[in-house]
Amino acid sequence: MTLREIVSAFRAAAIAADRGSAETTALADAFYDMIAAVPVLGPAGEPWAAQAFEAVIAQVELLPAERTFEPTMIAADALAACILASPAHADIVRRWAERDHPAPRTGAMRACSKLCEYDTSVVDGELLCRLAQRLDGMGPLGTSDETTLGYLGQVAGRLRGEDKGMRLVEQLAAQGVPSRVTAAHAIGYSVAMDPPFSKLSVFARWGPSRLVSDAPTRRLMQLLAALSDDADSAVATAAEQSAGVIRHAWPELDKRMAKLLMTVKGLPKPPQTPAAKPQPRSVDFALRAPNRISLRYGRLLWSPELLEQDIQAEAAGERLPLIVGAPRLFISYRWSDEVLEDVLVDELAGDLYGRGYNIAYDRDPRHLDKGQSAADVLNLLRGCTHFVPVVTDELRRYLAHRRTGPKSALDLEWELARKLSRREHGLQWLSLWTAGDRLPRALATRPFVDLRDSNSRSDALDASFPQCSYEVVAFDGRGKVLHRSSAVDRLHLRATFNKAATRRGCAHCEIHDVTQRA
Repeated sequence: MTLREIVSAFRAAAIAADRGSAETTALADAFYDMIAAVPVLGPAGEPWAAQAFEAVIAQVELLPAERTFEPTMIAADALAACILASPAHADIVRRWAERDHPAPRTGAMRACSKLCEYDTSVVDGELLCRLAQRLDGMGPLGTSDETTLGYLGQVAGRLRGEDKGMRLVEQLAAQGVPSRVTAAHAIGYSVAMDPPFSKLSVFARWGPSRLVSDAPTRRLMQLLAALSDDADSAVATAAEQSAGVIRHAWPELDKRMAKLLMTVKGLPKPPQTPAAKPQPRSVDFALRAPNRISLRYGRLLWSPELLEQDIQAEAAGERLPLIVGAPRLFISYRWSDEVLEDVLVDELAGDLYGRGYNIAYDRDPRHLDKGQSAADVLNLLRGCTHFVPVVTDELRRYLAHRRTGPKSALDLEWELARKLSRREHGLQWLSLWTAGDRLPRALATRPFVDLRDSNSRSDALDASFPQCSYEVVAFDGRGKVLHRSSAVDRLHLRATFNKAATRRGCAHCEIHDVTQRA
């Protein structure tokens, strides 16, 4: 069998497909049988199989753009079948994806899409991300590359339940408008609405497709909400269309999806400030959403004066010293699909901040543009004195069920908090109980503040978290006290400290927490 015979068989199948001939499948099968018989390597290590597929795809590159689709599908499906039979063929996908002509790139993505139906392990996630980036950098896409992007989105949808699929969807969502539109459709992808097809009968050897589309994860739902909030109308429309698919394919998500989209409508736009380390778009949206929702209703959950003061001081490198005797609170909670639960958590954190408490909280407006990862936030727990779980309905459900698989960020928080609490002078626990008839078993024996009654919530917080008061003490070079300020609240602390630090003879200043707590 020669290379010329393989190419001839391919051309016969391609012509039949182009004409809609009834002989297409038989001719495509004959082509597959010939190219599948080519060894991966020749006797001297020559890439025989790769050379054969290169010769085939080169034939497609010679065709007018409007006639490349059917031949590309036949070549791609033959490649996918060869990879299933012999994974050593997988590198040919990379070769195709890196070619300059759009047809091989489309073929590479079609092959990956077909592979997803039987074995996702042979699909290279890094290759997919590189191609996504390459397509995004091309500027306006031609029709052929739009087809490539469409198949890339199909692969993203088929892989979205795996880490590499999630990474691909997130990358697409962070790129230009065509990529973001593709990401939106990938989130709502359902194989039930996209049944497998092929001109080759060889796939029957592996039985029916094993591909199953599970409902989108919480993170993907947040990403879809972010895309529906996109400034570009094409992206927002694609997200709404995807939401419609989700509600049809997974009826159990209907109310949740409708509520999420209603939440997004009319939100004030977030500030356009460049982040030091940009977050994945789903995470960034979820972090900012509660505060934006509150602003929509004219509520300020965080003291704007204190926020502005802290942000300006940090930008100028004017940090206050550690405060002697001050508690540091780590706010732990479970992200919720019920937006008002997240708003309540944000309200409580903002209230504690406004009372003067030093808090570690992933939605802290002072730190949103720093791009802190879950690991960065977790590390803050080691420097805290109190672990403060906010007991919402979402957290109660989370704690009520045994969890399997990789540990979540919340699992890691609780694991570290338990470890730190067992040390001498260990971490103290104080739950903020906002929902449910009883506390979860994991918190039942630990201290708590009952905040379930909204009418008495402020009084309960006053009792456990009174307004903080501070003294600034100025010392001379020998450690003698030069001056001790009167007690001030957090908003006036910085000015009091700066005044004391400029006092004549002052070598250094300390800040003492003098709050009267029960």
